Amino acid sequence: MRKLLSVFSIPLLAAGFLVAKPQEAKAWFKVCNQTGQDTHVAFSYPESGTWYTQGWYVIGAGTCQEVYAPELRNRFYYVHAQNYSGQTWGRDARYCNYWVQYRRSFKMAQTSERLANCQPPNMSLMPFAKVDTGPQSRNFTYNLTD
Repeated sequence: MRKLLSVFSIPLLAAGFLVAKPQEAKAWFKVCNQTGQDTHVAFSYPESGTWYTQGWYVIGAGTCQEVYAPELRNRFYYVHAQNYSGQTWGRDARYCNYWVQYRRSFKMAQTSERLANCQPPNMSLMPFAKVDTGPQSRNFTYNLTD
C-alpha cells in the first residue's frame, strides 16, 4: 500500500504546486465594437523607440478583439476605426495606413520618410484617436460606439 501511495503522491504533489503557483496576469489592449456594423481597426503603439501601426483587425458588431498582447508600458496608444458606411473614429493624430481594400494585414514603422511619402492609391494619412489608458494600466479596453 505504501508503494502504491508513493507512486501516486509525486504526480499529485506536482499538480498541486502547479495549481497553487500564482499565474501571471495577461496584459492586452482590446477593442470592443459596440456598433451595429463590422469595423476595421488599426492600432498604433511605441516599441523600442519607434512608433508602429498595425491592422487591419476586422471586429464584428458586438464583439471584442485583442489588438496588442504585450504589457502596456505607455499611457497613450492610438486607434483608427472605420466601418463600411464610412463612419470613422479618430481625430487626434494622423498616421500612414494602407487602405482596407488593398491590405488585410500589415505592420509598419511610422518614420518621417514614410509620413512624407504616404501617397494614394494604396496608402493615406488617416486620423487616429488618442487613447489614455491611465498611469499604471497593464491592460485596457477601448469601446467603439455609434
